[in-house]
Amino acid sequence: MAFNPYFLQAGVAQAQAAGLSNTVIAAFLLLPLAAAIISAARYLIGLRGLGLFTPMMFSVVFLLVGLTSGLALFFLIVGAATLARLLLHRLKIHYLARMALVIWFVAFVAFLLAAVFNFQFLPLMILVLLSENLVEVQISQSSRRAFRLTLETLLLALTCFGLFSWSLFHRLALQEPELLLAATLVLNLFIGRFAGLRLFEYHRFRRLLKT
Repeated sequence: MAFNPYFLQAGVAQAQAAGLSNTVIAAFLLLPLAAAIISAARYLIGLRGLGLFTPMMFSVVFLLVGLTSGLALFFLIVGAATLARLLLHRLKIHYLARMALVIWFVAFVAFLLAAVFNFQFLPLMILVLLSENLVEVQISQSSRRAFRLTLETLLLALTCFGLFSWSLFHRLALQEPELLLAATLVLNLFIGRFAGLRLFEYHRFRRLLKT
């Protein structure tokens, strides 16, 4: 059997025939590019965020419920997780037990949001599970550092959401998935070998660079 260089296009056609929406197919094919962009933001710009998984999952939530509702849920869940951490701060129990109580509290808040405002349960479940990452960084970092990392995570999530929502990339993912795959591979290899200063470091060391 001859190798088909357009096997991804054939896979897109099969997924469409199976009833999957173009939005879901495009978002799935754009996930590797979103991960590469987050990696580029880390090594070329200096935005750290909370790794790859957390901002990507937040962007999926934004895609599922819409940007306005997604941002509202983001701040509500961050607030609920922070409140739970503060309430449990003086409780002398093991770390995992404390985190389980945080998730218990955030899940309760999320359930009320779903019941009162008729939100979908899937994005709320994703946010509840991500609340551990948000609280973990608050415990392990200073308040200023935790705030910055959370803000950077939100910025990266919004960037990924923009990628998922951009019609140009939708068409590229659906019509030229092989090209998208190859370009993402090249981008990752470039980022992986980058050894220069990050954009933020140019600003940080600007006085030394002038000498």
